[in-house]
Amino acid sequence: MTSPEAEKLRQQGNEFYKSKNFAEATTDPSPYSNLSAAQYEMGHYTQCINDIRNALQLASNESASLQTKLALRLAKAQLQTHDYQATAETVVRSSEGQDQALPKYLRALDETREFYVVGHDEARPQIDSQMFDSPEKSVSIFFAGIGDARNLHATLLKMDQLEQKDSSIRSRKYHLTINDIKAKALARDLLVLFLLTELDGIDESKETERTEALKTLFFLCIAPVVPQRIAERIQAAIGRLVDGLIPENIIAEYLHIYADDKGFLIEVLRSWRGKLRSKYSLVEAL
Repeated sequence: MTSPEAEKLRQQGNEFYKSKNFAEATTDPSPYSNLSAAQYEMGHYTQCINDIRNALQLASNESASLQTKLALRLAKAQLQTHDYQATAETVVRSSEGQDQALPKYLRALDETREFYVVGHDEARPQIDSQMFDSPEKSVSIFFAGIGDARNLHATLLKMDQLEQKDSSIRSRKYHLTINDIKAKALARDLLVLFLLTELDGIDESKETERTEALKTLFFLCIAPVVPQRIAERIQAAIGRLVDGLIPENIIAEYLHIYADDKGFLIEVLRSWRGKLRSKYSLVEAL
């Protein structure tokens, strides 16, 4: 609301009171409501609060929408005066009975799925038992737009489950190709695969070491905030991975990375390294 509009509302309320129809003036909450709106927009919060209280006294039970509007304006004005206790009390009073007035179990107005930083779609394996009915000795799957690779990991788990049930298919070979338009997505997925490979190489008797490796994978995959020691482990793993991507080095026998892609991946991984910050603002954390 602009200042001219606020002044117009103020004048409208004042003119009403200057009229001779005092009976109507004492029963109609509109003048006080208009005045409170003008007072709020002009920064006169104490006067606004007084006008709202006068309007609420005159508002009838049938004026539910007006009462709700006034209660909201009252809470905002009280907040501006730093009267936090009064603000809280106003909010509580205005919300009483609201849950009973609302219908239960309403369908969402918009059923379109929202975007989440941590994806919420279900991981789906891209393989099933019917694929093994074929006499072919190899299975090839191409993952386009791999993202966080959840479908890849679900597929690997499904392969293991099927092979556990039928030992005859263990001789099959798998060729899985992952691709994404974003180098950062591929670099992150590669780091996860690298850590899984290292985890597989840790002897089961070294329980503490395996637990720390699992914690690192957990925080890397789904946590927006990472403890200091885990962040240091991730930094060290990135260093080992970069060393493994240098020509002539092999990070895992089952992984093949095209030479033309190594430069992009190394550039991204190196950008993630550096001195860790100890403090973040609330905006950065969110």
